[in-house]
Amino acid sequence: MLTLIKQIELFNIAGINANYLHVQVLHMEANTSARLSCVFFSGNPESPMQTALANRTLNMTGADYQAWTTDDNYVMTWAIAQLGLTAVNP
Repeated sequence: MLTLIKQIELFNIAGINANYLHVQVLHMEANTSARLSCVFFSGNPESPMQTALANRTLNMTGADYQAWTTDDNYVMTWAIAQLGLTAVNP
């Protein structure tokens, strides 16, 4: 499944500043919807010894899902907007 990582502006979650978001598509229903796992990290999740700070699940449906064509970056942009975050170097 699709996995994306993006640096975000500092976001306080559970009293800790997160600055990376890891988004993974957990499930897709063809032409209908996608369920996404959004995990917050205080450092690059690809680095060893990183611990997830929090996890949110988002459901992309309807027009939002239909707008996702061949550009997988759309998924990250959509997730960031849904979570009220700001990307660094969008």
